[in-house]
Amino acid sequence: THSWQTPTKANPGFMCGRDINGVFSVELGGHHGIRGRGYDFKIVKLTTVTGSYSTLMIQACQRSNMKPVCDHPSWCATDPKALYLGQDGHISHGGHRNMTSMHGEGWDKIKAKFIGLCVYAPFSGHRNKGLINHALCNTPVTAHAWKTPRQINPGFMCGRSNMHASRADLYFVQISWAGGNGCGGDHNDDTQSATGVMCVQVGKDTTSQKCDTTVNAQLFRMEHLPSALFKGKTNSEHEVGVYRLHSKDDDGQCLTWATRSGESCSLYAMKPCKLNPSQTDSQVFHLSRFTDDTVDADVYNWAGADGRAMHAAGCKGFQQGNRIQHCSDDMGQGKRWQMRATEVPLEVFRGRLESKNGVPAREYEFRIMSLQSKKGTYSSLMVQACSGYGMKPVCGHPSYCAKDYRSLYLGQQSHISYPPHRYKPSYSPGGFAAIAGKWVGLCVYSGKANAGKALCNIPVGTHSWQTPTKANPGFMCGRVAHGVVVPPPSPPPAKLSPPPPPLSPPPAAPKFTRDPFTAHLGAFVHGVPDRQYEFRVGLLNSTSGSYSSLMIQAC
Repeated sequence: THSWQTPTKANPGFMCGRDINGVFSVELGGHHGIRGRGYDFKIVKLTTVTGSYSTLMIQACQRSNMKPVCDHPSWCATDPKALYLGQDGHISHGGHRNMTSMHGEGWDKIKAKFIGLCVYAPFSGHRNKGLINHALCNTPVTAHAWKTPRQINPGFMCGRSNMHASRADLYFVQISWAGGNGCGGDHNDDTQSATGVMCVQVGKDTTSQKCDTTVNAQLFRMEHLPSALFKGKTNSEHEVGVYRLHSKDDDGQCLTWATRSGESCSLYAMKPCKLNPSQTDSQVFHLSRFTDDTVDADVYNWAGADGRAMHAAGCKGFQQGNRIQHCSDDMGQGKRWQMRATEVPLEVFRGRLESKNGVPAREYEFRIMSLQSKKGTYSSLMVQACSGYGMKPVCGHPSYCAKDYRSLYLGQQSHISYPPHRYKPSYSPGGFAAIAGKWVGLCVYSGKANAGKALCNIPVGTHSWQTPTKANPGFMCGRVAHGVVVPPPSPPPAKLSPPPPPLSPPPAAPKFTRDPFTAHLGAFVHGVPDRQYEFRVGLLNSTSGSYSSLMIQAC
């Protein structure tokens, strides 16, 4: 049942939420040649019924910086105007859509969202010229049928590969302009706000340049500093996290700002990364989310702890060569930058793994290495190579090295080198599935087993014992990610003046019991439309006041 309670009697938690404008996200596993990745989706309806369904879908999706989802690989798997998810059959057909084996892992989470929709099936993909203006639509829901825009307009799915921060653990990122046309621009409707067009490029001057993933000066490794406290001055209620940006050319170099005498804005440049960064260092960015961008995912304010943030001069980050500096943070148009995960894999990447088999939940940093010498046992050569980066080789099986101090055991219960074991969720700690693909084709540390040989994912469907002279495909080094050094408080002076009257304590930071989650709710009563929501369970920070006002404050 339920009962009325006061803050002093009960604080079990309550739900905070927000409308996120119909965009929902999911991670899908690799399938049919498409690598596993994250996606953003949005259901869109035609605003006109004049023209071919395919053309109208493309135009409608472009307004959200997306592409129509491809119905069948035979028709649009290689179509640059469509988004193919790796499925084997028809998304529009109920029987194919519900067959798990035809899709990548994670499909079951979103398959119901396609019920009753039409799906992109371009004319070039089929032979019947009478279907030039048609789309394949899920009607009836157990099958599908060809329909024109005038016959049916139930909606269709637009999508894009997303750029969520979780993917930044595996791939290099770009920082892309998202602020619109100048300081008075519209970040949702201006053509200049389209992300993925202009990106931050670090050089003698840090400027906006056309986004190009072949230009290393535009690619960064985002290093999450998990123990750092958020020190952004202007948008703490929407904090994302605390990060450093490493250079692709030299991982030992980090993006740094330095103030020139007499100037209020600082210049960016790559400088040697500090071994033990402080959360207030000039290499540490405190990211918070702009919540009013209804088109683009992951638009952040890239702020320092000094009250300044990444800024495009004149709010013109869309212009070639426009200077980018570290200036006073006003949360204005010039501060809007999207974090875009590229398809360029990291040599160094991160993973957050849950506890298993006595190993506590941790965040790890990993690096793929190759042998530099072939003289010695595989195990000893791995240890030597990893130690140069302050790391240890990842243990391949607990029987071989769970208690070997020279290796890093992640808590798995079987072979990482053997694909059927590596990809079985119950064998590995939670979170490993997101990074399991990084071990494809690699060798793993096996301690003293088989005279110090390595078990290698050779051939790719199984594993085999190898020596350094026979195979050197690479191996995984790792370490626990330690975060930042929080400086101790300064010692008090020898002689103190009488203390001032005590100040009221600052409001406590919001408390949350778990990570946010999303849900799609259909239209129902009281005029509330079909929407996508984000929710998070909150806890009261105080028991002084009415429950309603304390909930509002915490959310």
